[in-house]
Amino acid sequence: MSKLDVSLKLLSSFQNSEIYKNLIIQLNKDFQMATISEEFSLNIKPSELVEKLYKIISALYVNHSNKYSNLLYRIDVSEQSLKNITSSNLEDVIKQHIYLILKREWQKVFFRSKF
Repeated sequence: MSKLDVSLKLLSSFQNSEIYKNLIIQLNKDFQMATISEEFSLNIKPSELVEKLYKIISALYVNHSNKYSNLLYRIDVSEQSLKNITSSNLEDVIKQHIYLILKREWQKVFFRSKF
């Protein structure tokens, strides 16, 4: 099971919680701050979220590297974690990037809810 599959399973278990809604709000905020016009509905299912993220991230990664770098910077995805991706398969790389994005956004939301 890939890290992205694990993330999807985790998101599904929290789908009806306030933390999941806050995760979507945080994603929307960071996308907006990175001047990316995509927006996620608060009612989006985790599988739809991952699917939509895959389409967006793929397009940015391939066609708009500056916007994509800006998004990763805005979300605060660690450069080291990106460098640790060793796959040469584009689909795997995109999925790992999505995992890192969701992981970082989840951390932000979780820590904000606790402190």
